[in-house]
Amino acid sequence: SFPVPWSNPLMPDEIPEHFKMPLKWEHLDYMAIDERTQPIKYAQIEERLRHLMKAVIENYNPKRPIEEVWPVLIEDEKQYHANSEHSKKYPLPVLGGFRADWYYQEIWNCPEVYELIMDEEPSTRWMDVYHVEMGVLDPDWNRFHLQDGREFRVRNDKHYEFHIGYDEETGEYTSSYSFSLTNPDTAETIHVYPETMSDAELEALQGWNYNFNPYTGKPISR
Repeated sequence: SFPVPWSNPLMPDEIPEHFKMPLKWEHLDYMAIDERTQPIKYAQIEERLRHLMKAVIENYNPKRPIEEVWPVLIEDEKQYHANSEHSKKYPLPVLGGFRADWYYQEIWNCPEVYELIMDEEPSTRWMDVYHVEMGVLDPDWNRFHLQDGREFRVRNDKHYEFHIGYDEETGEYTSSYSFSLTNPDTAETIHVYPETMSDAELEALQGWNYNFNPYTGKPISR
């Protein structure tokens, strides 16, 4: 059956009125709402869903182990996107298969994952894991090799400055290069000195190896 049978045991039989999903959200592509012409605005949906997230996490969260809930959410998401009338319009998947009604229901079904998402903010690691497991992002998307051959994995919310050409006499670096997957003007800058840093020091500055799922402790499935 669709979606995957999975439910929150604390979900009330009668949802409080202020938490009920508006009927106009049925089949609604919440990513395509035109602020100029639509009576529903994306900001209104986002605000209501965020309010619901906080309420469900606080009052209706069974706190099941994340390693159990995360795989269920991914399987649900794969079915959402396989069955969504909107998913083929976009290059990257989003939660709920672009449908506001499925997104709403998933918050009720998997509050543990949404608690994780809110706890990790502003980091988007969960989104990277999600996109890898949904099959649209290579697990090694953030890996490249330094000049000395060592691997380095970047974070997509950081701007990296690599300083090379260390001069022992002056104790200074003669050149540098930068790498960023986001807007370098707004991202935090991380300074990296490959020639004088140990493996452990480099590791502390890196992003996640997406061949492994940080939430399940297992290799990422695709």
